[in-house]
Amino acid sequence: MPKKSLESAEKKARFLTDLDKWQKMESLSAKTCAEVQKRTENTLIKMIAEIIRKDSESHIEVLKLIKDSLTKEALHLTPDELAEIWDLVDGYHNIEHKSVDIAQEAIRDSRLFEIRFLLTYLLEDESKHLKLLNQLDDFKRSLFPYR
Repeated sequence: MPKKSLESAEKKARFLTDLDKWQKMESLSAKTCAEVQKRTENTLIKMIAEIIRKDSESHIEVLKLIKDSLTKEALHLTPDELAEIWDLVDGYHNIEHKSVDIAQEAIRDSRLFEIRFLLTYLLEDESKHLKLLNQLDDFKRSLFPYR
Protein backbone atom coordinates (compact mmCIF):
# COMPACT_ATOMS: atom_id res chain seq x y z
CA MET A 1 0.00 0.00 0.00
CA PRO A 2 2.73 2.59 0.72
CA LYS A 3 4.00 2.12 -2.84
CA LYS A 4 0.73 3.50 -4.22
CA SER A 5 0.96 6.72 -2.18
CA LEU A 6 4.59 7.08 -3.25
CA GLU A 7 3.54 6.70 -6.89
CA SER A 8 0.86 9.34 -6.36
CA ALA A 9 3.40 11.66 -4.79
CA GLU A 10 5.78 11.09 -7.69
CA LYS A 11 3.00 11.75 -10.20
CA LYS A 12 2.05 14.93 -8.36
CA ALA A 13 5.68 16.09 -8.31
CA ARG A 14 6.00 15.33 -12.04
CA PHE A 15 2.74 17.13 -12.72
CA LEU A 16 3.90 20.20 -10.82
CA THR A 17 7.22 20.12 -12.67
CA ASP A 18 5.33 20.02 -15.96
CA LEU A 19 3.25 23.01 -14.89
CA ASP A 20 6.47 24.89 -14.02
CA LYS A 21 7.85 24.12 -17.49
CA TRP A 22 4.59 25.25 -19.06
CA GLN A 23 4.69 28.53 -17.11
CA LYS A 24 8.25 29.13 -18.34
CA MET A 25 7.15 28.51 -21.92
CA GLU A 26 4.27 30.96 -21.51
CA SER A 27 6.69 33.51 -20.07
CA LEU A 28 9.00 33.03 -23.05
CA SER A 29 6.02 33.41 -25.36
CA ALA A 30 5.03 36.70 -23.70
CA LYS A 31 8.62 38.02 -23.93
CA THR A 32 8.90 36.97 -27.57
CA CYS A 33 5.63 38.69 -28.44
CA ALA A 34 6.80 41.87 -26.70
CA GLU A 35 9.97 41.72 -28.82
CA VAL A 36 7.92 41.23 -32.00
CA GLN A 37 5.90 44.32 -31.07
CA LYS A 38 9.09 46.36 -30.68
CA ARG A 39 10.51 45.23 -34.02
CA THR A 40 7.52 45.83 -36.28
CA GLU A 41 5.59 48.88 -37.36
CA ASN A 42 2.76 46.77 -38.81
CA THR A 43 -0.37 47.37 -36.73
CA LEU A 44 -1.88 43.96 -37.53
CA ILE A 45 1.25 42.11 -36.42
CA LYS A 46 1.48 44.31 -33.31
CA MET A 47 -2.12 43.46 -32.42
CA ILE A 48 -1.64 39.72 -32.93
CA ALA A 49 1.49 39.79 -30.77
CA GLU A 50 -0.39 41.79 -28.11
CA ILE A 51 -3.25 39.28 -28.07
CA ILE A 52 -0.88 36.34 -27.69
CA ARG A 53 1.21 38.15 -25.07
CA LYS A 54 -1.83 38.89 -22.92
CA ASP A 55 -3.12 35.33 -23.32
CA SER A 56 0.28 33.97 -22.26
CA GLU A 57 0.26 36.22 -19.19
CA SER A 58 -3.24 34.99 -18.36
CA HIS A 59 -2.14 31.37 -18.83
CA ILE A 60 0.71 31.95 -16.36
CA GLU A 61 -1.82 33.10 -13.76
CA VAL A 62 -4.14 30.14 -14.38
CA LEU A 63 -1.23 27.72 -14.08
CA LYS A 64 -0.19 29.43 -10.82
CA LEU A 65 -3.72 28.97 -9.47
CA ILE A 66 -3.65 25.28 -10.40
CA LYS A 67 -0.27 24.79 -8.73
CA ASP A 68 -1.36 26.70 -5.62
CA SER A 69 -4.52 24.60 -5.41
CA LEU A 70 -2.34 21.50 -5.24
CA THR A 71 0.32 22.86 -2.89
CA LYS A 72 -1.32 25.53 -0.72
CA GLU A 73 -5.10 25.64 -0.66
CA ALA A 74 -7.54 23.55 -2.67
CA LEU A 75 -9.96 25.30 -4.97
CA HIS A 76 -13.48 25.55 -3.62
CA LEU A 77 -16.80 27.12 -4.42
CA THR A 78 -19.76 26.96 -2.07
CA PRO A 79 -23.39 27.38 -3.02
CA ASP A 80 -23.51 30.61 -0.98
CA GLU A 81 -20.47 32.05 -2.79
CA LEU A 82 -22.03 31.25 -6.13
CA ALA A 83 -25.45 32.58 -5.14
CA GLU A 84 -23.93 35.91 -4.03
CA ILE A 85 -22.78 36.77 -7.53
CA TRP A 86 -25.12 34.78 -9.75
CA ASP A 87 -27.25 37.76 -10.83
CA LEU A 88 -24.06 39.41 -12.15
CA VAL A 89 -22.94 36.20 -13.84
CA ASP A 90 -26.34 35.75 -15.43
CA GLY A 91 -26.31 39.34 -16.70
CA TYR A 92 -22.79 38.89 -18.06
CA HIS A 93 -23.93 35.70 -19.81
CA ASN A 94 -26.59 37.73 -21.65
CA ILE A 95 -23.99 40.33 -22.65
CA GLU A 96 -21.74 37.62 -24.08
CA HIS A 97 -24.64 36.14 -26.08
CA LYS A 98 -25.35 39.56 -27.59
CA SER A 99 -21.65 40.05 -28.36
CA VAL A 100 -21.56 36.72 -30.20
CA ASP A 101 -24.62 37.70 -32.23
CA ILE A 102 -23.07 41.06 -33.17
CA ALA A 103 -19.75 39.43 -34.06
CA GLN A 104 -21.44 36.87 -36.31
CA GLU A 105 -23.34 39.63 -38.10
CA ALA A 106 -20.21 41.74 -38.49
CA ILE A 107 -18.31 38.79 -39.99
CA ARG A 108 -21.14 38.18 -42.47
CA ASP A 109 -21.10 41.86 -43.46
CA SER A 110 -17.33 42.24 -43.75
CA ARG A 111 -15.63 41.88 -47.12
CA LEU A 112 -12.03 42.59 -46.08
CA PHE A 113 -9.94 39.57 -45.12
CA GLU A 114 -7.97 41.39 -42.41
CA ILE A 115 -11.16 42.64 -40.77
CA ARG A 116 -12.80 39.20 -40.92
CA PHE A 117 -9.61 37.75 -39.44
CA LEU A 118 -9.84 40.05 -36.40
CA LEU A 119 -13.60 39.67 -36.06
CA THR A 120 -13.27 35.89 -36.17
CA TYR A 121 -10.69 36.06 -33.39
CA LEU A 122 -13.08 38.16 -31.31
CA LEU A 123 -15.99 35.80 -32.02
CA GLU A 124 -13.90 32.81 -30.91
CA ASP A 125 -12.89 34.65 -27.74
CA GLU A 126 -16.49 35.62 -26.95
CA SER A 127 -17.53 32.02 -27.63
CA LYS A 128 -14.84 30.86 -25.20
CA HIS A 129 -16.29 33.20 -22.56
CA LEU A 130 -19.74 31.74 -23.15
CA LYS A 131 -18.35 28.24 -22.75
CA LEU A 132 -16.76 29.20 -19.41
CA LEU A 133 -20.04 30.72 -18.22
CA ASN A 134 -21.96 27.65 -19.37
CA GLN A 135 -19.55 25.45 -17.42
CA LEU A 136 -20.12 27.64 -14.36
CA ASP A 137 -23.85 27.21 -14.88
CA ASP A 138 -23.37 23.43 -15.01
CA PHE A 139 -21.42 23.68 -11.76
CA LYS A 140 -24.29 25.69 -10.24
CA ARG A 141 -26.77 22.99 -11.30
CA SER A 142 -24.66 20.34 -9.59
CA LEU A 143 -24.67 22.44 -6.40
CA PHE A 144 -28.39 23.23 -6.68
CA PRO A 145 -29.82 20.13 -8.41
CA TYR A 146 -33.45 20.98 -7.63
CA ARG A 147 -33.47 24.58 -8.84
